[in-house]
Amino acid sequence: MSIKLNQSYIKFTVVSAILAGSTAISTASYANNEMEVKTSVGEACLVEIDSTMLFGAYDPIDTHSDDDLTKEQLITLTCTDGSLAKIELDVGNNPDDATNTAAPVRNMLYNDGDSDYLLTYNLYVGSQEVADVWGAGVGAKEYNGTGGEQTLTVYGRVNAGQAGAVSGAVYSDTVTVSYNF
Repeated sequence: MSIKLNQSYIKFTVVSAILAGSTAISTASYANNEMEVKTSVGEACLVEIDSTMLFGAYDPIDTHSDDDLTKEQLITLTCTDGSLAKIELDVGNNPDDATNTAAPVRNMLYNDGDSDYLLTYNLYVGSQEVADVWGAGVGAKEYNGTGGEQTLTVYGRVNAGQAGAVSGAVYSDTVTVSYNF
């Protein structure tokens, strides 16, 4: 019988310990503490542009002897609300002067295997004759982010009267579109 008494005593001790432990746990769960949660939002942009600005055929003898060849290209931007970004277009691969980043004179290049041929063009903030060349640094276009998607238009113009253009040639250049804050 003493064995049963010891088992009962052990069971009573274990049950008492479990109840005492659960009381301590449930008491701690009622504590009122606060946790502050913060984050910061940085300036950020997503810039998308079609990979090719295709002007079409250039005819320096007739159609484009006096009239420029023009084209528009859209840049899609999504920048954080309240950010002020400067959208920059670099000088391209064949500029007249690589140090003139604000208002470069750009050229498309054709190489026939022996010689390089250039066709002058430029990219502008506005479409009129008095439009500003779109460049980098002070030549960049300022953009106010809204948090939503917006579009900017790049106006391109191949100068009229470039009679030295090679017939059947494909001229090209690469311009990098970037942004900074």
